[in-house]
Order: sequence, then structure tokens, then C-alpha cells
Amino acid sequence: MFGSFIKYKIDGDEEYTVTPTVTESLAPEFNHSRVVKIDKVTQETLEYFENSCITFLLYGCQEDRESDVKLIKLTTKELRQREETSGNIKTNALTRQLTKNTVDESAMLKTEILS
Repeated sequence: MFGSFIKYKIDGDEEYTVTPTVTESLAPEFNHSRVVKIDKVTQETLEYFENSCITFLLYGCQEDRESDVKLIKLTTKELRQREETSGNIKTNALTRQLTKNTVDESAMLKTEILS
């Protein structure tokens, strides 16, 4: 198997959550979400959110195969541009917007926990 996937676990998880593998992309979009329900917020729960973090492990697997002769001499930048023109990569502005929204949401979460 080749492609990219992410795995992670949070406080209380025994097993890692693993996203589906995304293939054929230099900028994979995982389209993964997970809702975590905390039945009872304890002091340990608060300490976990205050002092710990969720670590996302990104894995990439390559497949050994004959390379397309036309693509061998292209740089990663050129490959990305080629993929972008075929519609597989979103614009940088959208990527920046998604990053900004993620930061804002995490700040809101911390505010809600502390309130």
C-alpha cells in the first residue's frame, strides 16, 4: 500500500485512531473528523488539556515502480504546479484560511474549558 495517513490518540484512548490512506496527491486532504465525548470532566481531564497535547503522526508510504519518464526531471514545485492545474490542490489562500480557522477554534475550546 502507498499513500499518506495520520494516526493519533487522546487521553483515555487505548488504540490509535487512523485516517483512511490518501493516495495520488502531493497535498493530501484527509477529510477526517472525530467527536470526543467526555462524560465527566475531572481534575485529571483539566490537567490533561492544560499540560498535554494531542500528537498527530503523519505517515507516508512510497511504492517502488517505474517512474514516468516525463516526470523524472521535474522538481516537487513543478509537480505541485502540474497537479494544481489539474484541480487536485486547493489554492494557498484556502489553505491559509483553513489554518486560521483551526487556530481560532482551538483558542475557543480552551476558553470554553477555562470558563
